[in-house]
Amino acid sequence: MLTEQHSHIFRMCIVFPLLPLLILQGRGVRRSVPSLPEAIEPRGAVGGGFERTVRVLGIGESTMAGVGVEKHVDGFIGAFARRLSDELSVNVDWAVHAKNGIQVRKVKRRLLDNIPEQETDIIVVALGANDAFNLRSPKQFEQDIRQLIADIQMRLPNVPIVFTNMPPIHHFPAFPGFMRWVMSGIVDSFGRILSQIVKDHSNVYCNDERIEFEVWRDRYQVDADVSTLFSDGVHPSQLTYQLWGQDMAQFVQRSSVLSI
Repeated sequence: MLTEQHSHIFRMCIVFPLLPLLILQGRGVRRSVPSLPEAIEPRGAVGGGFERTVRVLGIGESTMAGVGVEKHVDGFIGAFARRLSDELSVNVDWAVHAKNGIQVRKVKRRLLDNIPEQETDIIVVALGANDAFNLRSPKQFEQDIRQLIADIQMRLPNVPIVFTNMPPIHHFPAFPGFMRWVMSGIVDSFGRILSQIVKDHSNVYCNDERIEFEVWRDRYQVDADVSTLFSDGVHPSQLTYQLWGQDMAQFVQRSSVLSI
């Protein structure tokens, strides 16, 4: 059975002779995809009528930063907070610290070290796409994730850490087929690695379900196509953020992450 590292090497052996094509396609995507801003208003609250309040901290890359919607309340964290409030009958206060384009190894210096002291009940982390785009190896990704977990636990001890699903690059309409194949293969391997890493840590979780929009359409009874699921061919639309946020909230509830 191939290890993730061996699988990655095998894939890279196929890709290496075609790197000029991959680079050319990447440049084409950058030219064709509009540069969207991060969402504004990275703090908010929902509920207000319950006895218990859950304080959520979101950390991550462009999806956590809300690229594709104007305000965070319409992005992932807003949808997550609303569904978590409904699922657990709690008020939810949330704050986001995220950066478009960030890689796992840069999170501590650029995000974590700048987070003010605050009471936190759950940390939700969304990362992986930019590590794939920068062709980080599975070994590098594993080392970076393990270090990130250690850094978070040092800064915010005893707070549950929940990693979201890996980004569904296999669905990105802005990516040509070859580029989709390469990048989706890398993030799939990252997802499997992350699923193994969390087993080595207490109070750390990950949703390792591969995002398939056909499954979400059936699960949440929505009528949507690719044009309504992406804001720019890469980042989620408001609808996709809503589906993803509520899906992650249900994962948190099913996994008994919070002692309520």
